[in-house]
Amino acid sequence: MQVERKIFEVDTIICRRQHCGKVQYLVTWKGFGYSSATWEPVENLVSCADLIAQFQRQTSPIPGANPFILEQSGKTKKVHVKMLLTRKGGHKRTKSMAAYNEPVDTTCQTETLNGLEPLTFKKKHNITESEKLIRDTLIHESKTMERKKTNYNKINDIINNFDMNLSPNGLIQKRSLNRNSQSHSIYDKNLVLSSVQNGYLQITLNNVDRNNLITPNMLAIICECLHRACKNADVKAVLICSNGDYFCSGIDYSELVNSSDDKEYKSNASKLVVAIKSLLAELLLFPKPIVCAVNGPALELGVAIVAASDFAYGTSKTSFDLLYCKLGLSPVGYLSKLLPKIVGNSMALSMLYMGKRYNAVTAYDRGLISDIFGLNSFQEDISKCMANLTVVSMQALISTKKLLSHFDISRIEEICGEELNCYHALILTKECKSKIKEEWPSLVSLPKEDI
Repeated sequence: MQVERKIFEVDTIICRRQHCGKVQYLVTWKGFGYSSATWEPVENLVSCADLIAQFQRQTSPIPGANPFILEQSGKTKKVHVKMLLTRKGGHKRTKSMAAYNEPVDTTCQTETLNGLEPLTFKKKHNITESEKLIRDTLIHESKTMERKKTNYNKINDIINNFDMNLSPNGLIQKRSLNRNSQSHSIYDKNLVLSSVQNGYLQITLNNVDRNNLITPNMLAIICECLHRACKNADVKAVLICSNGDYFCSGIDYSELVNSSDDKEYKSNASKLVVAIKSLLAELLLFPKPIVCAVNGPALELGVAIVAASDFAYGTSKTSFDLLYCKLGLSPVGYLSKLLPKIVGNSMALSMLYMGKRYNAVTAYDRGLISDIFGLNSFQEDISKCMANLTVVSMQALISTKKLLSHFDISRIEEICGEELNCYHALILTKECKSKIKEEWPSLVSLPKEDI
């Protein structure tokens, strides 16, 4: 019996992705709604060059970028795409027509053996990895999710399984800020948590109330953690993550804002530069792999930490923004060297010169992060990545990282020194002082009364 074949014609291109090493486009079909859209490999769309070119012009303002964004920003189309990507209940998931269709001919059409519509169905509970990625990246908004509250009664010690000394008596030194003429200790709660588990050291930024700003003392704690992990034979890798909605909001300039005179301001600035230099040197020379779990916005120094890591993973809430130019400062953290190498010259220049913010999809497309995970399964996915990494022998990990970074270390050290010199000179200028005092709190979403 001869099977009747029906021709379906491509109407529009909505999204683009790279799946299993191949470029695919989410296309709609003439005569069908958005709920019938399917992912098609680029080889099935050889005659749709005009549609692909039009899509790239509208969605790729930066040459080479392939973000998962909609062709149009109209409210109606967004609603339809949300319906497509988050169908529940009786609506069942579609499967790519590529599994059933013959190759597309030169008339920009696709053949299918289905005589009714270009859809096939599977069971409700089967959701492919690609659909999860699209759902979490484009649609999922965590407005209905309750913010996780840290139970400080159950927090582990700052260092678990190995000793941690920041002062001669073995106690963490405390520092006070003058807030509304009241002495307030910033170490009422542990701002940096650490524990060794399953072959890796987990360093957690826990300055949740201040959007995970990093104070000079926190920089010292992180340096000490990395130093201890370097010598610990049970640690094969380091995971840097955070609690709260922010990954890292950069450096805490509260001490500079609250300086009573120029002499105190210069002293605090010098201490800050020394603390930053120590952390950057520790990150640069650390011999084991470093993984960053970027669960939210990464600002200023947070971007440098991600760029200096070996692996970084994000969620749909992840974003990257360099605040240095907005504060009248030059970048630090080898960003002038590493950022163009990682994300490309055009994107790096827009971040360094104009402080442009980029979302997780663009960062993934440009290689700043290795993958995008769902919000609800982020911790579980990170644990799986760390398990895969720690299976490898320590000597293999150390040798591989040494080979990858051996030829660049000396040059990066020179660049780091030059960056810090420029940074130190600019932070002492009147313009920078004024911007830090007036504009910095709003840039990191921190109320001025909390400074």
